[in-house]
Amino acid sequence: MVTGAGRGIGRGIALAMAEAGARVGLLSRTQSELDDACAEINAAGATAVALVADVGDAEQTRRAVARLVSQLGPVEILVNNAAVVWPLGPSWTVDPDQVSAALAINVVGPMALTGHGLPDMVDSGWEGS
Repeated sequence: MVTGAGRGIGRGIALAMAEAGARVGLLSRTQSELDDACAEINAAGATAVALVADVGDAEQTRRAVARLVSQLGPVEILVNNAAVVWPLGPSWTVDPDQVSAALAINVVGPMALTGHGLPDMVDSGWEGS
């Protein structure tokens, strides 16, 4: 599974994984970007599943992982690529709600996804940490 897979680096990683023979779960917030990436992967003869979810929302990611497992089997590789680079600016101008949202996307979301996927990865013999 690759997060942020609808465009940029995440899409590139997903395409490379599919080319190497992996069945790939593509997770992003934007359905149209996921549809395009899935179509490209599937047209090349590989398998991809679009998973629309906001990494900052633990319930959405839990449902996305459950859907992925039901369609492709257990998560064997997880690429936590989705991230934001905001808010930026002097501390007194930064909105605390934006800081909270950025932490949810950049820190809490990857931890939640790891918690959802890692047990299956360990069960399948993955030995990283």
